[in-house]
Amino acid sequence: MAQEQRVNYEAPKVGTVTHIQNQAHLQKIIKEYPGVVVDFWSANSQGCMRFKPIFEGTAQGNQNKNIVFCAVDCDNARDVA
Repeated sequence: MAQEQRVNYEAPKVGTVTHIQNQAHLQKIIKEYPGVVVDFWSANSQGCMRFKPIFEGTAQGNQNKNIVFCAVDCDNARDVA
């Protein structure tokens, strides 16, 4: 029987944006937190880059421990995008 490989991922913190590394990382967060807000972005998109500081500011203003903010760089985390 194959053993499940344990990988340590960045844990979400209230008031910050957690950068998603891969699909398993995002799934772990979705299972552990009742509210997950995700920004899928690309550095090649002007719209994404204009929205990024707004998203980060909203995350910084969040004080609800049940809501976490995550960002997926679609150019680097292709399995999530």
